[in-house]
Amino acid sequence: MQIWRIAITNQDPALNNVNSKLGAQIANLRKSNGLSQSELGKAMASNRPQAWISSIESGRQAIKISDLAQISDALGTTIVEIISSLRDQSIRDEERLTDIVQDLISRLPIEVPLFRQTDFDDPTPKPVDYEYSSFTTAGTEVLKGSLNRDFLRNDLTTAALIVEKSYSTPRLDPTDILTFSTTVAPHTDDNLVVTDRVVAKLNQAIDGLKTHPGIIVPSGNFEMKLMGQDRISLKPSDYDIVGVLVGRRTLYPTSLRRDWLHRRFGITKDETYGIDAG
Repeated sequence: MQIWRIAITNQDPALNNVNSKLGAQIANLRKSNGLSQSELGKAMASNRPQAWISSIESGRQAIKISDLAQISDALGTTIVEIISSLRDQSIRDEERLTDIVQDLISRLPIEVPLFRQTDFDDPTPKPVDYEYSSFTTAGTEVLKGSLNRDFLRNDLTTAALIVEKSYSTPRLDPTDILTFSTTVAPHTDDNLVVTDRVVAKLNQAIDGLKTHPGIIVPSGNFEMKLMGQDRISLKPSDYDIVGVLVGRRTLYPTSLRRDWLHRRFGITKDETYGIDAG
């Protein structure tokens, strides 16, 4: 005759876990009934010793269905109620773990890779640093991509760029940090003050770089103007949009990162550039 067991072997971690949880549930029910291990053993039809009850409650020994039926009778309950309460406890444990994980995610900063403008001319750019934002302000869209540090996997939705040139259109300075989204389509407006700013990769280099910030005008052209140079307007066939700007951070002279950019890469902002001394 085949004997069915709730758990069969101590070599399977999953079954060991079931043994432990089932044993703990039996111990809880025994204590709530005010019984000792010896008293529970004696109340069973098979009259089990205290050591056997102890091995069951500790999870060291698997339990037969017939023994579980005797234990449930001695405790004034049923096998179904014992198993159901065990399942309910497992669900509560899983829910608590899910809550902990979600709470942890909500507190972790979102990591956004930071690239030099020069590096974007490289087909395989590598970040030089990282920008961080809270989950609540950056949102899940940023989370999906920016936790992956490999920019080349095409699942990066947000990145940041260090400006290395001085621009009058759009008005940007070296060491400015531009955060851009690769999933947002640019919105154009006749009013150039409110039209979207973008990062674009040009077919031909301008002032030694192919990657530049600029604006998209209603015609679809990309426009930019470097300080001291003529305004440039390029047809859609002459550039590709890398991303739409969603934020700009200006670093002032007391900024440690600005000092680091100067010492490490020679990126320097002239606070007086373009200002009329008269």
